[in-house]
Amino acid sequence: MTRINNSEACLVCARRSDGFAVGRPRRLGWYCLECGPTLAWKVLFQMQNMDRVEQRACEAVAQLASDNEDLTIPANELPSFVAWCVKEFAEQMRSHLKNGG
Repeated sequence: MTRINNSEACLVCARRSDGFAVGRPRRLGWYCLECGPTLAWKVLFQMQNMDRVEQRACEAVAQLASDNEDLTIPANELPSFVAWCVKEFAEQMRSHLKNGG
């Protein structure tokens, strides 16, 4: 599910947005007041701010998650999933750097 250009969902937490957005025309990230514009801006441009090794690590973790076609994450399991992503990100970064980036 993409939350870019979706005025109904917060780009950060996916809850209902409060009618405010950051970004550029045709690429807006709407946010709720709890998440705020600073965090929404970071989420909207996070991949652009990462170096190539970090981007490859993100892509590798996304591939690991997408390998499971039946993956659905209930809200109560989302913190565990995020923890898994962070752990896998660190491992992927370590592996890429060990192998010459």
